[in-house]
Amino acid sequence: MRRKLEPPLEKHEEALCIEAYQLAGCIVVSFAQPRATMQSAGIPDLLIFDPRTQTSWWHEVKRKQGPGWKRVNSKQSEGQKEFQRYVEECRGEYILGPLDAALAKLRALGRVA
Repeated sequence: MRRKLEPPLEKHEEALCIEAYQLAGCIVVSFAQPRATMQSAGIPDLLIFDPRTQTSWWHEVKRKQGPGWKRVNSKQSEGQKEFQRYVEECRGEYILGPLDAALAKLRALGRVA
């Protein structure tokens, strides 16, 4: 019997994002919690600091899904949407997506080809 391959879990996607950012020289603070916490609802999974450019940004990790894992699950909770709105209203940067989104940011910074 053949097992159906499942798309990577969001935790795995998050680990890949963290590794990519760290390999590029960034400092990553993870707010992702596998259990209920007392932190504010909607805080993204990661806060990234780039000492080289003296910038920072938030990254809400989402995983790929669907046939061929081509579609990104970008469904946000109301708390996540509200947090994104706060960040962007204050001219901050908010990234939503899987490893591809992290790599796109690092490409824009000239850190990866």
